Amino acid sequence: MRGFDGWGIEDEIRITDEAGNARALSHAMRVFDAAAHHWTTTTLDVYRATVTTSTAEWKGGQMTTTSRGTDADGQRYITRTRYYDIKPGSFRFQQDRSVDDGKTWDEGVLKIDAKRVAAVAPR
Repeated sequence: MRGFDGWGIEDEIRITDEAGNARALSHAMRVFDAAAHHWTTTTLDVYRATVTTSTAEWKGGQMTTTSRGTDADGQRYITRTRYYDIKPGSFRFQQDRSVDDGKTWDEGVLKIDAKRVAAVAPR
């Protein structure tokens, strides 16, 4: 949904398993920083009550997002997430993770083939 007087987007993503059980619920606010030529995103992970901030760049028909976080064991990491094959009702997503500040990457730790199932999410 467009928001912020046309300068941003607010969206929500729900991830379920094949049986329809909720796995994740994230609410994001994205705003375009024209001076820096990138998107800044603040995301609330509803089920884990955590907030992360990331930056994203649109290049070559795909969006690449970078953020930093800490896992449940206290290990700091960087994620690099690529949204690609973007269409009105679907997109593909691959997330890579680094625990050595980007020197090496564990690629494809999360892959999603997302499809819109409804215009409005069921509650």
